[in-house]
Amino acid sequence: MTTNMELGITKWCESIESSSNFERWMGELPDCLKSIPITYLAIPGTHDSMSCGISKASGISPDSTAVVKVLGKFLGPLVKPIVLKWCVTQHRAMEEQLIAGIRYFDLRIAVHKPSGQLQFVHGMYAQEITQPFLEIKNFLLSHEQEIVVLDIQHFYDFTCEDHKKLQSFFHNHFGNMMCPLTMDKHISEITLRWMIEQHYQVIIIYRDRMGHGDSQLWPSQSWPTPWPQTTSVQNMISFLQNGLSHRPSNAGYVTQCVLTPNVWFVIRHPLSNLLNKCAAPCNYSIISWLEQQQPGQKGVNVVITDYFDFDPAKFPFVKTVVLLNRKHELHCHI
Repeated sequence: MTTNMELGITKWCESIESSSNFERWMGELPDCLKSIPITYLAIPGTHDSMSCGISKASGISPDSTAVVKVLGKFLGPLVKPIVLKWCVTQHRAMEEQLIAGIRYFDLRIAVHKPSGQLQFVHGMYAQEITQPFLEIKNFLLSHEQEIVVLDIQHFYDFTCEDHKKLQSFFHNHFGNMMCPLTMDKHISEITLRWMIEQHYQVIIIYRDRMGHGDSQLWPSQSWPTPWPQTTSVQNMISFLQNGLSHRPSNAGYVTQCVLTPNVWFVIRHPLSNLLNKCAAPCNYSIISWLEQQQPGQKGVNVVITDYFDFDPAKFPFVKTVVLLNRKHELHCHI
């Protein structure tokens, strides 16, 4: 006999299969899936999420390679157009990504030397941090059952005071929306249901020792994010598969479905760009691999990619990742 729980899962799957709207996908999950650890849910995310803010007017940022920095210093107007083509990984602004269903954001922040501002970067300066974080807060205030994971991956040219400035910003901006990670609440006990009940909507991973001691800033080891660092799809998939097989059971996990060009790769393709030479080949190849994956303890959790929505018909990234959660059906029947 079919149970109400099975009917709920089936109805949800049918709804997702026919949907192109993932604005409230977390809130629409069946109740049993909301009770699974957040680190076991399949969650779509973006790689270098705020590179969408990079423009022709942007300057070379401190995370660029030494070669790019030197060339940018002496040949700025000639080098910047080339760098621009290889450092932008997303076209959509923060609010657009949220509405599309993205719930994990890979963020890199630098101190902009001339102004002292904290700005998002990826090879070039993107934009000051306030507006995108405001877009996140406003979205969450109107979507009370959605949560986001903000992964502050890198900090460039930061002093201790800059860390204090950024941490104060987070506390002042998000306040009680920030989910703590404490000794009395194991990471495997943090579920979407529990977060909703506690009115927590923001998980901040702070990958620097300056975040230690603040329970509302999750340490790096709480959510490993191994980097394939290759331009080969085959090598990337082998790396991802091996990483999942060794995934720690007491942490979240980021699967990076990305190809990464080095300087020599860019030099060999001077007239091309990251979308055509890396993102498109990667994304078209990865869908079939993703569909075979299982979420859970030794399976995928967060999955990230470049240009997540560049070809929705052939690369339905958000839908593919969200639908993986139907494979938790076994847990729902226990």
